[in-house]
Amino acid sequence: MLVRPPFLLGLATVFTAMGAAGAFVSYGSPTGGPLVALFFAALALVGLYLCADCVRVRHTLEPGGLQFRLLVREGRVRWSDVRGVRYLPVQKMIRLETSEGITLKVSAALTSLPAFAHALIDGVAPGNTDPSTRVVLEQTGGGSPPSIWG
Repeated sequence: MLVRPPFLLGLATVFTAMGAAGAFVSYGSPTGGPLVALFFAALALVGLYLCADCVRVRHTLEPGGLQFRLLVREGRVRWSDVRGVRYLPVQKMIRLETSEGITLKVSAALTSLPAFAHALIDGVAPGNTDPSTRVVLEQTGGGSPPSIWG
């Protein structure tokens, strides 16, 4: 199963709490006010989104494909239906495109990424994987996933 690392949920929770506390304190403060409180409330909402993403989003490898669950959508992708695999270095994601029109982005920050890389290499036709992406997948399968920091 590919999920967000557990520490990320804790970090998102702290981010949410700090944004909410900042909004509460700054609203009535003489140096704050409604605009500052709105800024902190927006930060709290971003934190809530990250919390929901950590709890809800998960991908499960299964024979012949991948079962996915996003914030608002669920489904399955069969490796035989994948028509394009590309690593997006700026977004730190692996993008899958299927013949059914499904586009799925899998974050490089998820756990169990080497198993996912092996499944892609073994299951997706080699001509459907971008050559530079294939190198990234082979390195990831060998235990050296792409860095999410730079």
